[in-house]
Amino acid sequence: MELNNKHIQRIFIITILVFLFCVQTRSQTYSNYNKVEGLNSNVVYCIMQDSKGYVWVGTEAGAARYDGNKFLYFSMEDGLTDNDVFQIHEDQKGRIWFLTNSGKPCVYENDKILNGTNTLWLSKIQPKKLAKSFLIGDNNDIWFSTLDTVYHFRNDQLVDKIYPENISSIDNNCQGVFNYKDSMFVLTNKYLINCQSKKKLWLQPDFEINVSYVFANIIRDKIFYFSKNKLIEISLNDRKISEVYSFEKSDNGLIVSESLNSDSIFISSRLGVFEKQNGSKKVIKKSSQYNLITKVLKDNEGNIWLTSLSEGLYLKKKFHQNATTVIDTKGRFKIGASNSINKINNKVFIGYNDGNYIVIKNGNVSYERLQTKDIFGKSRQIINTDKGQWFVFGTQAVLKKKGGEFKFPYPTKQISQNSSSHYFASSFGLFKQYEKNSFLNPSNKGIYDYSSYLQISKVRANVICELTNDSVVTGGIYGIDLYVKDKKIDPLPWKSEITEKYISKIIKTSECDFVISSTNFGVGIAHKDSIYQINKTNGLLSNICNSVFSNSPGIIWVATSLGLNKIKYQINPNRVIDFTIENYTYKIRNSAFFCNDVAVFNDSLFVLTPDGTYIHEFSKDYLIKNVPKNEIEGIYVGSQKFSYKSKYFLESNQNNLKIKFIGISFQSNEAIQYKYKLLPYDTSWNLTENTVVEYPHLDPGEYKFLVTSSLSNGIWNPKPIGIAIQIKKPFYNTFWFLILSIISFCLFAYLLFRFLIKRVHEKNSIINKSLELQKDNAILHSEKLVYLNKLIELEQKALSLQMNPHFIFNVINAIKGLYSNNEKFVADNYVDKFAKLMRMILDNNSTSFISLNDELEIQNSYIELALLRYEQKFQCSIKIDPSIDMNSIYLPPMLLQPFIENAIIHGVAPLKSNGFIFLNISISGDVLIFELIDNGIGRDKSKEINKYKIHESKGIHITSERLKLLHPQSKLIISDIVSDLNQVCGTKVYIEIPFKRLKYDQSYNN
Repeated sequence: MELNNKHIQRIFIITILVFLFCVQTRSQTYSNYNKVEGLNSNVVYCIMQDSKGYVWVGTEAGAARYDGNKFLYFSMEDGLTDNDVFQIHEDQKGRIWFLTNSGKPCVYENDKILNGTNTLWLSKIQPKKLAKSFLIGDNNDIWFSTLDTVYHFRNDQLVDKIYPENISSIDNNCQGVFNYKDSMFVLTNKYLINCQSKKKLWLQPDFEINVSYVFANIIRDKIFYFSKNKLIEISLNDRKISEVYSFEKSDNGLIVSESLNSDSIFISSRLGVFEKQNGSKKVIKKSSQYNLITKVLKDNEGNIWLTSLSEGLYLKKKFHQNATTVIDTKGRFKIGASNSINKINNKVFIGYNDGNYIVIKNGNVSYERLQTKDIFGKSRQIINTDKGQWFVFGTQAVLKKKGGEFKFPYPTKQISQNSSSHYFASSFGLFKQYEKNSFLNPSNKGIYDYSSYLQISKVRANVICELTNDSVVTGGIYGIDLYVKDKKIDPLPWKSEITEKYISKIIKTSECDFVISSTNFGVGIAHKDSIYQINKTNGLLSNICNSVFSNSPGIIWVATSLGLNKIKYQINPNRVIDFTIENYTYKIRNSAFFCNDVAVFNDSLFVLTPDGTYIHEFSKDYLIKNVPKNEIEGIYVGSQKFSYKSKYFLESNQNNLKIKFIGISFQSNEAIQYKYKLLPYDTSWNLTENTVVEYPHLDPGEYKFLVTSSLSNGIWNPKPIGIAIQIKKPFYNTFWFLILSIISFCLFAYLLFRFLIKRVHEKNSIINKSLELQKDNAILHSEKLVYLNKLIELEQKALSLQMNPHFIFNVINAIKGLYSNNEKFVADNYVDKFAKLMRMILDNNSTSFISLNDELEIQNSYIELALLRYEQKFQCSIKIDPSIDMNSIYLPPMLLQPFIENAIIHGVAPLKSNGFIFLNISISGDVLIFELIDNGIGRDKSKEINKYKIHESKGIHITSERLKLLHPQSKLIISDIVSDLNQVCGTKVYIEIPFKRLKYDQSYNN
């Protein structure tokens, strides 16, 4: 299975670099960053610092950007063309270029990595071989080279592809592109080519590059590269080629870089790391300090960075420790932690553990130990009395005096002495003993008179401090207690959380009653009846404070779990405390440390730690004048991030802001302080250690945000970085909206006025129309009364004509004849029909409308009786349209009766032969149609019979008037039926009545 070119190139590069070095020894002054400390890989190829101050490193796992506090990582998931990043460069626009193992470059710009897949002009670079070098020129020129091609870009446009002569051959590759005095040079295996003049400098066989890939670099006016077992340099001034150094054997893995000073260069190879002095052929091997180093960088603060192929990244800060020395107790004390300190008769005593202590006098250190057996625990106190020196270790007190050491048998934590007595703080309470008693004057056998001590309190006490000759204050895990004339004062004049628990030290100063430290709550300054608390919120490194010390008025040194603080304070007449806090940690060590105790004697600061004692001499101290470089990383509007720019224009609803900033410095670890303000919102600076500040719900207007930073030296960057922010007013608060609102209001008022006037006119018009309508209604009402009277009159006339009296008489006679002929059953049937007809007629007398079904039932009954009366002389047929709902259509009662009666009496009755009557009922839309046809004698012959004329005329006339009153569009047409011989053979009655399909409401009749 064959490997592709990418894997071969990667294996080749790593193999060369891995074999560059064999042993790594690092100075204790270097800080190491590797995978354990948060770097993304231990294999680091390159390092670069950009114009903003960020440090960029290229590793086998991608690129990383470091701001002095945290790493920001980039990989192929973020857009890198490969995770092996061999070179990093910055161009004129501040963009960051990455040269990776793929050969394809990529660029970091505006928080995004551009590459050939998302950027057109980068897609034009499609190298087939490994990327070799990157060169930035003037006029936005960029040269990027691979082993066979040089790409020339200007303003992100590909200007040219340069193919130096014979470069594509196997034994002649491009090894680098270099710019010197406005000329560009291309170094190949056999030539140095000036791209402007086209002149070539031939590399003689002894100086040819005999491998496909070497590291070449330009330092000042010389190009360095490696050939065979020789380091070669080419002077660009006189074009001379010379051998710098010859190694014992071939070493192709050469890396050349500037050294820590301008007079030398570094040469790193697998044989070791060498230094060559400028102008000298002498090469000095530096393997003891600089092994495994692939790149050296001196940043803008003077810090030194070293990159390694196996150990990650090293940083040597520009930090002079000549002012601080460390007392080494290795090999002398089993435990090297120093815990307590005191100065006695020009000697400084520092207590360690288990009876061990040192004495410093005139700069000389002596290591000593108590001779008393079974002394264990850390040193708590060393004091001097006129009887001798007291040493307290753990809970054991030993008096050392002429004649030997005497172990006090009672458990003791601290001892205090005034002019006449001693106080002993212990786990069993507070004890007092007068000097005149034998308690402090043991016999030669170390025997004490235990009857001579006084137990003042049974409250456990760890520390003690005398305030006056007759008052002391004690402290411990339960807080502080005050005793005056051996009596406990309760309640205390001071009330604070710091006085209630975990007191670690109490000291008396001239400016206040006393100062206490707490392992939970910081530092407290007691003055009169007040106690002022200073903790991490105010700027202390930690709330875990192990000790305090005051060497001069207004100054308190605080030993914390994260280092050393110096507090300068002043209590104003109005009893308000003003103070500043300085971080002194990084003047002692490069990193934070646990501080057990602190003291200042003369010009020396003594710092006691678990690692030993540090002595800092103020006379040799210096002030680091470096300040962090201020950068604003971006602004967040809600959850949306905007890249940094000098001014932002935001909408009114974009007023929830979060600004992210950073002070870039590598002088101290997490010790950068910030102060910021938003003008005109803030009138003074705000202090913080955070790198993000939020402003929710800013009002519309123009703002300017300023931020600056400081190291622990207290020197602030005098040039705050700022951004301008303009938040637009909401549209309803703008001037044009106000003008538009005024115009709209005036227009609305005008239209409203016109509308109201119109309404008044309309109202008056309505009133007038209402009056006219009332007048018309009165007229209509009067006409309606006339109409109703006429309708009632017509209905009364119709009722009076509902049944011809002769017809009734004849029907009764016919029924009587049936009885005479013994047709009792038939007669009874007709009696029932006659009674039913009469009942239906009488029921309908009080009803204005009946259903069509009831109307036809009346007419059927009438026709049956008529057939009896006229001895079945005619036939009658009724046809009804099936679509008609007989029960939903209402019409006046007995509406058809006059026409059917006329058809029988005046039509078919006079006939000599049998007649017929046909009634057809149909519907068309909302119109009900009746067609009544008979084959009678006709109207003209009927007029000859005078006895019928008056009756006919009244019935039809009244019914016609009723129809007109029911609906104006009702129709009544009576016509003769004429035969083909033009003879009258019957009569046709046609009636149209508009109606509505509504269920009749009986209440309507009422």
